[in-house]
Amino acid sequence: MQVQDTDQYNVRIDHKINGKNYLSARYFLINGTNDRNFTNTLFGVSINLSNFPLQDDYRIQNLAVSDTHFFTTTFSNEFRFGFNRGRFDSAISTIVRDPASLGFNLPSTKAVHNMPLIALAGYTAFGTFNDSPSFRRENTYQIQDNLTWMHGRHSLRYGVQILKNQMDIPSSDSIGEGAFLFLPKVETATTNYLPIQDAFANFLQGQFDLFTQAGGVTTRAWRFSSYNFYFQDDLRVTPTFMLTLGLRYELPIPPTDTKNRVVAYRPGTQSTVHTNAPPGLLFVGDLGITRSTIQTDKNNFAPRVGFAWDPKGNGKMSLRGGYGIFYDRLIGLLPFQFGLDPPFDIIPSVPNFVENHVIPGSSFGDPFAGGSPFAGKTAQQVADSNIFPLFSFLQVMDPRMRMPYVQQWNLTYQYQAAKDMVLEAGYVGTKGTKLVQPVDLNTQVGSGRPLVPNFFQLSNYQTTDNSSYQGLQISANKRMDYGLTFLGSYTWSHSIDGSSIPVNFLNPSSEAIFPEDKNNLRLDRGNSAFDTRHRFVLSALYELPVLKSSSGFAHQALGNWQVNGILTWQTGFPFTVLDTSDPNLDGQPTDRPNQVGNPFGPDTRTPQKWFDAAAFVHPHLGTDGLVARNSLEGPGISNLDFSLFKNFRVSERQNVQFRAEFFNLFNHPNFDIPVSDFNSPAVGQIHDTRLPNRQLQFALKYTF
Repeated sequence: MQVQDTDQYNVRIDHKINGKNYLSARYFLINGTNDRNFTNTLFGVSINLSNFPLQDDYRIQNLAVSDTHFFTTTFSNEFRFGFNRGRFDSAISTIVRDPASLGFNLPSTKAVHNMPLIALAGYTAFGTFNDSPSFRRENTYQIQDNLTWMHGRHSLRYGVQILKNQMDIPSSDSIGEGAFLFLPKVETATTNYLPIQDAFANFLQGQFDLFTQAGGVTTRAWRFSSYNFYFQDDLRVTPTFMLTLGLRYELPIPPTDTKNRVVAYRPGTQSTVHTNAPPGLLFVGDLGITRSTIQTDKNNFAPRVGFAWDPKGNGKMSLRGGYGIFYDRLIGLLPFQFGLDPPFDIIPSVPNFVENHVIPGSSFGDPFAGGSPFAGKTAQQVADSNIFPLFSFLQVMDPRMRMPYVQQWNLTYQYQAAKDMVLEAGYVGTKGTKLVQPVDLNTQVGSGRPLVPNFFQLSNYQTTDNSSYQGLQISANKRMDYGLTFLGSYTWSHSIDGSSIPVNFLNPSSEAIFPEDKNNLRLDRGNSAFDTRHRFVLSALYELPVLKSSSGFAHQALGNWQVNGILTWQTGFPFTVLDTSDPNLDGQPTDRPNQVGNPFGPDTRTPQKWFDAAAFVHPHLGTDGLVARNSLEGPGISNLDFSLFKNFRVSERQNVQFRAEFFNLFNHPNFDIPVSDFNSPAVGQIHDTRLPNRQLQFALKYTF
């Protein structure tokens, strides 16, 4: 359950300075909190228990000022200034449980100690969310200037845009309480324990697969900017044919930290900045390492072309098409990933499944066996200690990283079938190139993790993924007439990629963070996690004609009623059957099984058994599973939202509206994807819904 409390404020001023100059200013403020209970974790196992609540607290401000000046009737200039400020305090645990009272010896550099995160693959996770709490302050400055020149059949536009971003992380206590992962085990020549093929049973035995904990200085002050330029020409070739040509150039400067608290990985190279660092781990000041650790990508040209054609010249038919290249920016959540790197903020781990590397005396209650690197130290003292612990988690950007971009093209046909009805059919295609994809470099099929004990997980963010989307879109739009308006739309589409989740700590429960085999990324090319083959949406509004033209008490009581509805139907999202027992022996539990039968028999597609797990088997040890990523389809969505409005006219300028809104009117359960871990006793079962149950909302709206 989520509880949201939000306040919004808007102020807008428009001023005509003279006949040639117009000034506009707008200010927006939103304050809010969001209380939530369920969330995904860094291990891809969701917290599905309601007694580990979190709260998000945020405040967002936006100021936009624009000045438009008409020098002549054909030449004008628009200047814009924008400023955004955001405060985001996320994932604050509202219940604190002392870990010592639960039998844990887990020193921490956090001000308030809470219980660790415990993740049981195939079951649930519980405890303190791994990113609890996280604090972020962000300022964005934008300056933009646009020139417009109407010259004959041409409408020429030139523009420049400058963006400056400041993203400060006062602190981010990710994994500060520690996190345990329990997996089903496979008996191999390298195991040094009695294998139990059930994560819950291993939890009862205290036999964890991995423990990791972070501590140190997580403060970061990220700075990044972008310089963008564009030119566009709208050419009216004939009275019925318009051609648009444009070119945009973007120069994004990669993010840097004001104190250079970043790391890089270059295999086999020894740092001269921190001489005690393990080989390969480099820093700003080492040969070839820039302040952002990657090079600025300077060839970001984005051409655009489009057309609009009225074949009959009567305004009732049109054919439109276009093509363009659009670049993404390497910011998003990436800076958060690089606030957890030694020696500034260390993430030691205790992998209990690596032979000869288990800490003597390590246990579930005291995984460091009394030798915690955080014992008796503050965060700054940990950072000043210049520690490079064994089995570290490391997150770096690939030195060959480039700007991701998407090519988009479309062709749309519109026809006015009646005076108030427009029909539309269109084809939309996109191709993503150089998309961000995390790859764990410390894996090798058949031989585990070659870089232990220096590193455990080495997340390399690289732009090696690509995607494809093809879609058919059909719609019918009836404008308001006789009190009725509606919009119906249908989309058939197919989306393919190699990784739908470019960020390590945010992932859907069935989407593996890393590819199955780092040396064969094509094995992970499959349906996107958000792929939806069919989707139909119908929205309608009808003003009831009852006593609409009457007056007096009858009109006030029974007239001016309006009914609204939104009907949504779509097929399910795909999901991946996982084999977390690591049968390919690369040290990363992101494998998949082999399929030997039909997973959808006559007794399947129910919440108790959505698919038949007997259709899958473990692959041979040391080999990759052959089940395709996101090859099965989960439950679809069928939902109706309904609302009833009553309008009261108080005076010429004052109106009151009563609103009764019913979300999921028929209380239809829209189930989430099933448990997809092949090793879980609950595999194939559905434990949650994708949409909330029926919700009722009543409101009064006053306009003046």
